[in-house]
Amino acid sequence: MELSKSSTTLEFFTSNGIIHQTSCVQTPQQNGVVERKHKHLREVARALLFQASLPLRFWGDCVLTATHLINRLPTALLQNRTPFELLYGRTPSYTHLRVFGCLCYVSTHKQGRDKFQPRALHCLFLGYPCDKKAYKVMNLTSHKIFTSRDIIFHENVFSFSHSSSPSLFPFSPSNTISLDPINSSSTGMPDLDTISPSLPSSCSSQPSLQPSPPSVPPTSSPRRSTRSHKPPSYLEDYIHSVHASSTLCFATLTNLSLQPPILPSHCLSTDSQSALTSPHYYEPTSYEEAVQHPHW
Repeated sequence: MELSKSSTTLEFFTSNGIIHQTSCVQTPQQNGVVERKHKHLREVARALLFQASLPLRFWGDCVLTATHLINRLPTALLQNRTPFELLYGRTPSYTHLRVFGCLCYVSTHKQGRDKFQPRALHCLFLGYPCDKKAYKVMNLTSHKIFTSRDIIFHENVFSFSHSSSPSLFPFSPSNTISLDPINSSSTGMPDLDTISPSLPSSCSSQPSLQPSPPSVPPTSSPRRSTRSHKPPSYLEDYIHSVHASSTLCFATLTNLSLQPPILPSHCLSTDSQSALTSPHYYEPTSYEEAVQHPHW
């Protein structure tokens, strides 16, 4: 079978005037142009693979996408023109380019779709097919690969990256607890000593029934003022404690059960002073009671 293929290839070369030459074994430098282009493809494909955090099984899609991008990038060897421009005679379009390996949502077809089925599929963007104007995607639930053009892209979210979408990986190694068969009991439950954090030695001992009171740091005695305080002359006959507010200031009498508080003259009017010093004085508890007395 392989002989027939090689003979067909040689006949094709001979009919088109092509001289078929091969390189020697273990001498890649004899085919430097091709090797250099292979290196270029590998570097771009590795960048796509690492950025999307994809596993190695997607290396073929990375190489195809890298080829699609390189053919549309200008190069100095072609006087800052692109290979696409030399082949088709027009400049390429970049409006269809998307971030490789990003999360995307593909609209489902209306035909055969139930009313309670999702209107979009959770997919992974895998590149650009060569045979149609569409995008190549993979369903993250069924792992089926297909093409579609009705897609919404989330180019800053990568489905296989733990940092960008942790909800897609609920069973990450950091969230699971490994059971040690040696330290596990016969019931299958993990040993509590291996899961719970170790307690300090002071906590493992039996606590005392009467804990010692906490030590209070010694405090220095507060500094007292040496200034002498002289009460006002109108309060000389009372044991007073002056309270001030926005509207009233009064002195507490010695016998509070028999007489009402005496307010200073600068806080009350003459009628109020006579009313408060009367034996029938009382303090109202509501506004309705207060409005019935003129001194209030």
